[in-house]
Amino acid sequence: MSNTFSNRRQKLYNQLKDNSLTLLFSGEPVRKSADGEYEFDANRNFYYLTGINEPLAVLALAKTKQGNREYLFIRDINYDLEKWIGIFMNPAEAEEVSGIANVLFKSQFENFFNRSLISMEIESVGLDGDRQVFDTRALTGEAFAHKLKEQYPLLNLFDVFPLIAKQRLVKDEVEIAAI
Repeated sequence: MSNTFSNRRQKLYNQLKDNSLTLLFSGEPVRKSADGEYEFDANRNFYYLTGINEPLAVLALAKTKQGNREYLFIRDINYDLEKWIGIFMNPAEAEEVSGIANVLFKSQFENFFNRSLISMEIESVGLDGDRQVFDTRALTGEAFAHKLKEQYPLLNLFDVFPLIAKQRLVKDEVEIAAI
């Protein structure tokens, strides 16, 4: 199965700009009460490229002169919280499902991002602008884009949603079997 996700990511790499870092966020759970959340369902584009249905995860795809590199950030394991909401995915499980060897914890993401802009000579950042209508709440990627515009006003941002949407129009063998 992870080969399926690797193939999908490779197709996306073929469409991405050179010296770019593309970020897709799985999303955040939605609260329904003080101590409860609705069942989580990952951002469909994130899931399409990773097979991961975990909250607070980030997929980072770097297309640089040094080659293509991919990273998956999963939420930090909280053993106390696991008692109440269930077992968190660990890096080995995430690697097995997604086929991504570089699995790190979410607490490392901000440092990774800031270092990557310089060390990988990133010129543009792609984010998933999957917003259906104007008055819906901003998704994680859109909120991150606002933060980037404030902290890095000269950084080029682009919307990766049209690239993924076009790719998803043609179904692969796994999708056809599921249909």
